[in-house]
Amino acid sequence: MEQIRVIFYVLSSFFATENGQIASEFTTVTIDPVNSKIEIVLEKLFTVLQSEDDKQLVKSEWHRLNKNNIENLNWANDLKNFVNKTILITETETKTQVKIELNYKSEKDLETLGIWYKESENQFAINYLPDNNLETKEGVLRDIYWYFKADSIFKFKMEPFLNMPTKYKKDKKPLIDIIKQ
Repeated sequence: MEQIRVIFYVLSSFFATENGQIASEFTTVTIDPVNSKIEIVLEKLFTVLQSEDDKQLVKSEWHRLNKNNIENLNWANDLKNFVNKTILITETETKTQVKIELNYKSEKDLETLGIWYKESENQFAINYLPDNNLETKEGVLRDIYWYFKADSIFKFKMEPFLNMPTKYKKDKKPLIDIIKQ
């Protein structure tokens, strides 16, 4: 299996950005194999601030992704095989949310996201990582993989920071609090 290079819950992994510091508490991934489409919704965005410099880096990162700059975004090279890439940023007084939609040409394109197609079983598979706290109604957990039928839409939700180490929890800040300052 190939190395996973785009991490669903780390916003910067979708873009040509280094040292990204914005993550999501909840990430919902929906895959529509019939229309070769994947939707990733990052909710409750946050960062871990350990210095004032970190705050400025986060503000700068968010500014690059801001609604006004969407047309000029540089997508990660690992997403080059995806077509019709879109991003929708929702920002209210109380929350920030990012929705990314990608269309793929081949099931093989999904490997960079950590999703493998098993043609012999007509199923998609993703690694089972307990720390991701993955929830799904459509998937079946067998051994070290979650399996999903490849002929219908499936969805999973991840909460990878649910058990964040205590030393980082004290520095965890909602993104909305940072960008409103």
